[in-house]
Amino acid sequence: MTEAQRRLIERSLLELLPMLDSVGTGFYTRLFALDSALRPLVPATVEDQLQTFQEALGVMIATLQDPTTTRRLLAEMGAQWHTSGVPQHAYATAGQALLEILALALGPRWTPDMRDAWAAFYAEVVAVMAPLHEPAGPYPWGYSAPDYSGAFL
Repeated sequence: MTEAQRRLIERSLLELLPMLDSVGTGFYTRLFALDSALRPLVPATVEDQLQTFQEALGVMIATLQDPTTTRRLLAEMGAQWHTSGVPQHAYATAGQALLEILALALGPRWTPDMRDAWAAFYAEVVAVMAPLHEPAGPYPWGYSAPDYSGAFL
């Protein structure tokens, strides 16, 4: 991930903070629509889901400021997810759900550069959390970006 991509992510995070609950709800709604088999692996209540989403996003965001220290946290989170039975393919599904909900939340501010920045960021996170994940597609974690080029005109 480049420094310019890091700045794009930081800027978008500031825009997302006021709507973090709706982004989290949208993320889980999309995640379960993409793969309903993941539902039993996620906390039952919406409140718990939002807390889990915010904690996971918080750890991811911390990598922007201190990647060395946060690497350990990500590796621990990946090990915990593995122990909890989260399948390897869930990383790709979660990445797709995340990028799709970010596109909706950021609207016209979601540009191809922003999409690529978030995809690169998520790829770095997955590389630490799931080191055995098989790369596929144009992004290392298997996501093929939908074409949003005309969606916000």
